[in-house]
Amino acid sequence: MRRGTTPTLELTLDASLTDCEYRVTLANGKKKITKTESDCTLSEDGKVIRLLLSQEETLSLDPNHPVRVQVRFKVNDLAYATNIVQTSVEDILLKEVI
Repeated sequence: MRRGTTPTLELTLDASLTDCEYRVTLANGKKKITKTESDCTLSEDGKVIRLLLSQEETLSLDPNHPVRVQVRFKVNDLAYATNIVQTSVEDILLKEVI
């Protein structure tokens, strides 16, 4: 992921989140970004979450720390969490919104 860009993240799950309440959290150093189902789109089978990050959100990420990503969801009042995955943050030269 590169700072100052507007990436669309695709998270593929083993379970369908159709009709589930869920949150996607990205953690980077002390910064946390949480997206709800209203911020995301699901594939037809409910197993792929797509979410867009803004320039402001990616500019807030620290390139000295990885971004850790986890999905939490609830099915029939039971709460679940995926494994945490991580990716790197690449820096940019112009550190402002264009």
